[in-house]
Amino acid sequence: MKRYIILLFILLTFFPQTLSARLDEGTFNVSCTMFYELNVSGDFEVEIHPSDSSSVSVSVNPAFKDYVVLDESEGVLSLSFAEQDMSAEKKREFKSLGPKDLVFKAVVYTSAPLSSINLEDNACLTVCRSVADSSFLSIRASDNASVKLDTLVSSKVLLDFSKKASGSLFVAARSLTVNEGGSAKVSLGYSCESCELNLGANSSIESDGLSSDLGVSSRGTSKLTLAGKSLNSKFEISGSSSVAALDLESIDAQVKMSSLSSLKLFCRDNLQLDLSSGSTLGFKGTPRIEIIQVKASNITPLEG
Repeated sequence: MKRYIILLFILLTFFPQTLSARLDEGTFNVSCTMFYELNVSGDFEVEIHPSDSSSVSVSVNPAFKDYVVLDESEGVLSLSFAEQDMSAEKKREFKSLGPKDLVFKAVVYTSAPLSSINLEDNACLTVCRSVADSSFLSIRASDNASVKLDTLVSSKVLLDFSKKASGSLFVAARSLTVNEGGSAKVSLGYSCESCELNLGANSSIESDGLSSDLGVSSRGTSKLTLAGKSLNSKFEISGSSSVAALDLESIDAQVKMSSLSSLKLFCRDNLQLDLSSGSTLGFKGTPRIEIIQVKASNITPLEG
């Protein structure tokens, strides 16, 4: 593993063969070997672009450039900010920064398709153009990290948001899976054959998309607002979670609900119901209804 602490003396002394860098008032460029996974931790605004060679260009507040750390190991590139290495005085200075001075910018150039991007501790991904592996891409965001992308394209996409992470993006894929927890919040557009939305622990999502198969699993106090169209929608809702899907046109739907969960949906042709333990369902449309069970639950046809 190569560990690069971005200091001019260290760069020139210890890594003359593997790393080139330029410091200019907090801005530097680093050349690196080919990587397939990118990890970013800290207050970085991140852009990822394709290139013939792999490198990173970082702009930081000059007073804190010595705490930027770059690790490279077996196809994994990690960029982080070593706040834990600061003195007490330096930490106070860092905490006093305003939002404009606090955000650092990293432009990452990759010569290989990426299969994994991991964001932590306020990192924000804003550009990810033509760099995803065509067969699979995973993006994980946690600890107030965020993803703000126009369009993300791959055959299979996994999105994982936790610990107050957030996202706003459009995904074009054959298969899309979104996992949310820990008060995460996502705004999602999509076009795919199959889409799985799995929410828990006070997370929320607003989505608008097209799919052949849509699966929704909602637990805890999570909230979903769904729009678009699905040929077949499957809902599994528990806890006190709520799903608003009147603007989602489901041709066929299977619904399984329990506890104090609630669902409002539109279904056109066939609706299968398995409700228990105080759940509440409201629906629009005139579907054929198949009842597996309805126990201590409420079903209400909605007008319109």
